[in-house]
Amino acid sequence: MRDDVVEERLRAAFGEVAEEQVRPHPGAYAENRRRLRRARTRRRAAVPIMAAAAAAAVAVPFLVADATRDAEDRDTASPLAPRVLDDPAKLVDPASLVRISGVPGFRVDALGSDGSVLGRTPDAKVWRAGPTTRTPVATGVRAQGGLSTGSGAFTWIKPGGFDLECRDATGKTRVVSPQSAEAKRPVWADGGFLAWSDIMRQPFTAEGCRRPGKAVPNHGKAVLGDAVAFSAPDLWVVEPSNDKVLRQVDVRTGRIVKETPLPAGVRGQTMADTDQTWYAAANKHVFAWVAGGTLRTADRSGRAQDAVPLPRWLHPGAKGAQATMTAGNRHVAYSVTGADGHRQAVLFDPLADRAVSWRGVIHVAGDWLLWSDGRDYRMGRVLPTRPVGVTTP
Repeated sequence: MRDDVVEERLRAAFGEVAEEQVRPHPGAYAENRRRLRRARTRRRAAVPIMAAAAAAAVAVPFLVADATRDAEDRDTASPLAPRVLDDPAKLVDPASLVRISGVPGFRVDALGSDGSVLGRTPDAKVWRAGPTTRTPVATGVRAQGGLSTGSGAFTWIKPGGFDLECRDATGKTRVVSPQSAEAKRPVWADGGFLAWSDIMRQPFTAEGCRRPGKAVPNHGKAVLGDAVAFSAPDLWVVEPSNDKVLRQVDVRTGRIVKETPLPAGVRGQTMADTDQTWYAAANKHVFAWVAGGTLRTADRSGRAQDAVPLPRWLHPGAKGAQATMTAGNRHVAYSVTGADGHRQAVLFDPLADRAVSWRGVIHVAGDWLLWSDGRDYRMGRVLPTRPVGVTTP
C-alpha cells in the first residue's frame, strides 16, 4: 500500500491525524491502529476542564493511559458501543450496488469472496445469486446445512445425510467428505480451499471439489481441536478440554502456526459440561469472536484487541436463535435471527475501531457486503476509505 494512501485513510476515514507516515511493512496494519489510539488519547487529554477539581480528577487517568499505552495495545480490550447504521449502502461503491429479490422466502446462508450468494427457501431448496444474478436461480438440490460458496463452486449436505457434496463451475458434483460432515456446523470456502468438521468434530480440508478432503493432522495430540474459523490458508481450531488452547493451522502443510490460550470469554470445559455456544471468524488482519455478551477482535500480530458490548438479545445461545459470523477484507459481521424471526446485526470495522448495528442480517466476504432489506437483500463492493455512515440512536 502506498504511503499517501495509508495517511489519507487515517485522516479522511478515521477523522484523526497520524503522528507521521507509516512506511509499508508487514506490521503496518497494527502500527496504524496503535497510532490512531495514541492520537485519540492525546486529543481526549487536551479537552479543556472547567473546574480545577475536575481537572485533578480527570487528568490523571489520561496521563496513566498515555504512559502505559504500549501495554494497553497488547493486553486491553477497549469497549465500543455500536451506533445505528442508517443505510449500509453508504459503505459500498454505488456502481456495484444490486438488489437480490424475486423468490419468496429466500434466505441467504452464505456469501463468497467472489460475490456469489447461496441460500434456501423454507422447503430446503438451494438457490444461487450474485452481482449478475439478481433473481436467485434454483440449483436442483435441497440441503439441511453445509452451505458454502466461492470460486464458482458450492457445497451442501442433503436433508438426513452426512456427506458434504461439492459442485464445481462445470456442474460436476463430488462427495468431498471422506467419512462425514456435521450439518449444524459451518463449512468455509476461501482461497480455493474448503474446511469443515465431521460428526466427531475432527477438522477436514479439501482443495475445492477436485478430490475428497483429508483430516487435518493432529500432531500426536489426543484432540487437535474443533474448527471455528477459516481464512485461507489458516484454520483456527479450539481445544477447550485438555490443552485449553486455540490453534492456528496452515491447511497447505498441516503445520501448527500458532498456539495461544483460549480467547477471552471462552471457557475451559470438562466432559460433564454443556458445550459453550460461541462464534468466530477471521481475515488477514484479525481473529474475531463472540462469547458471552461481547464481540472481540484480536490483531493477528497479537498487539491489540477491541471489545464491542452486545445487547442481551444478541448474546450467543438464546433459545431458538440462529447466529452467523463472517469476516471480509475490511469488516466483521455478527447476525442473529431470533426464534420470533426478529433479525439484528453488528458490523465492526477493526481498523477504524467503529461498530454499527443494523435491523437485519449482514454477511461480509472479501470486498463484498450483503444485508437484508425487508424481504429482499442488497449487496455491493466495500469502499475501503468510505467513512462509516451512522446516526445517533
